[in-house]
Amino acid sequence: MPSTSIPDSLVGRLRWALGESLVVAGIFAFWILLAAALNTALGILTRVLAALNVHAIYVVDDLAVLWPTVVPLAFVTAVLYAVVRAGTLLIDQYRNE
Repeated sequence: MPSTSIPDSLVGRLRWALGESLVVAGIFAFWILLAAALNTALGILTRVLAALNVHAIYVVDDLAVLWPTVVPLAFVTAVLYAVVRAGTLLIDQYRNE
């Protein structure tokens, strides 16, 4: 986890910003990997059901709903992280004054 305060030096601030950017990128990567895993699992389930001659049209329809929900969830999670992180930095700043 990144440090609890912003460093004073320019290089330190650049490293801090890079660390925060990696956290936000990790949030998006988590949601994308989760959606890909669910998509793969539902695809395998659909093929197994088709091989068993079970009509799997409802499972196939659910695949189309999965990807449009990933982007808003990833965005909301990243914004929530940024708001909480900014709040903790502000509280830390005022507590140290």
